[in-house]
Order: sequence, then C-alpha cells, then structure tokens
Amino acid sequence: MIHEWSFYVLDGSINWRTQLGSLERLLRSSISIGNQVIYAEDSREGAKYVRKRFEIESEELISFMELVENKNFRIPTILSFAGNEYIKDLILGWIRSECGVIILPIEFNGTFMIYVVDAIFYASTLHFSETYRTKLIYDVDTENKNLKKLELELDKDTLKTFTDMEKRSVFEKCIMPYIREETGLILEKLTLSMISLAGFARINKRGISTFANTLETEILLTLLQRSQLD
Repeated sequence: MIHEWSFYVLDGSINWRTQLGSLERLLRSSISIGNQVIYAEDSREGAKYVRKRFEIESEELISFMELVENKNFRIPTILSFAGNEYIKDLILGWIRSECGVIILPIEFNGTFMIYVVDAIFYASTLHFSETYRTKLIYDVDTENKNLKKLELELDKDTLKTFTDMEKRSVFEKCIMPYIREETGLILEKLTLSMISLAGFARINKRGISTFANTLETEILLTLLQRSQLD
C-alpha cells in the first residue's frame, strides 16, 4: 500500500496530554500515541527533539500522523499525515480552532526536494547501508513547446560511490555539482517536479509517497531544521 504524506509547519506546540481527549471525541475514534526523545548529532543548544506518532483508526483504514518538535525553535513543530483525507481535514481544522496554533502546508520546491532525498539517503546508509536507483524529473518549458520533460537516472552503484564520500548531503554537495560539471546542465534553472527512488519513495511538490507507513526520523528533522531558514 502506498502512503501519501503531506506536511505542515506549526507556529506553536500542542499539549497532547490535555488535548488528546478532545480530538478523540471529534474523530469518534481511539488514538494510540508513541513518544521518542531524539538528540541530534550536533551539540548546539536546543538540539533535543521530541517525536510523536499517532495511529488513528477509522472504518476504512488506519491513518498516521507524525510530529517532530523542538520548543526552542522559531517554528517548533513539523506535522506529517498519511491516510484518510476527511480525518486529516478534521484534525487540521481542530488544530486551528482549538489549539491556538497557526498551521500552514509545506509545498516542496526543488530545494526542499533535494533536502528530503538527502535525508532519505542519509537514513538509509546510516541504518541499512542501502541506496536506491533514482530518477530526477524536471519540467522543461521551451519556446516552441517541443521539450516538456527531462529525466536523469542514477544507478545504485553510482550512488553508492557518492554516499561513501558524503553521507549527509550527497545530492546537494556531490551529485548536483557532478551533473553540472559533466553535462553543463545548470539544473537549478529548471523546475524539479519529482524525485523517484525505485521501490522506496517518490517526492513531489505535494509531499512524499512511501510504501512504509512511517517516516524516517531524519526526514522530519531535516524539514524542521530547514523550515527555520525559509
């Protein structure tokens, strides 16, 4: 089953201990919740994060909501959701009306897509020593409208070579400069519409599609950290 994850930034924190009952009554459903405290690798002040995972049962399917929070940040919370769209709309409306928190959707531009694919590869090489055959798909707008799409494919062996050199930001620091140097293509001038990781995930403007019903912590941490700079 494919899970379509959408992402949101929150300008505050939610006290789930006191608010969860209200949400369960709205959804007419029990919600299971898990907590995990995360310490980022860097030693900067405020590098402590809390991850929460919610499983929400409905008649049709189980929906998943995952958050990462650092209360020391200007934007303290990232929320991700996959599942029933009606349940999602209820939750977002409840956050806006009952929690006193502004919540806004994240639309992935090309830069954010590169951040996300770097986070996926970092997590995969860190935990599983795995890479994925990857396609970068660009929308192209030519004067004569005779060229609409450009696809660049990288095989697993090539990616393994690059991840051996740079684990945390392999696309940003190695692969994109390599493509520019070898082909002369200035990809930053094109519109990146999708990154496809064979058998694992797709990243596009709306979010991330995965076969797994959970997200790697590194993805959520990256989105939270990068959102402070946007």
